[in-house]
Amino acid sequence: MAKEIWETDKPIFENDCDSCRFLGNYFNTSREVHDLYICTDNTIIRRYGNEGSDYVSAALEGAIRVSFNNYHNEAYHEAIKRAVSKGYLTDSEIGVAYRNSY
Repeated sequence: MAKEIWETDKPIFENDCDSCRFLGNYFNTSREVHDLYICTDNTIIRRYGNEGSDYVSAALEGAIRVSFNNYHNEAYHEAIKRAVSKGYLTDSEIGVAYRNSY
């Protein structure tokens, strides 16, 4: 099954962090939707509900480790790509994080 990406201009789920920057929505092959964010400390967040605990996050190094190397987490991979395209991450930050992830 091909990966589907669904993006809107607004988050679907509530997020109470003022430092998070919305990257769009991600609709995965299991048909689950996540709001994607990057925080100012370069933490990648996937929010999947309105409860405070309805999210998964990883520092950039961890997100790179599980996404770029073996695509265990396509949502993190997509969030990182979007953060770069929106100017929130640079290629050099990705390179440093990649080197630090090992």
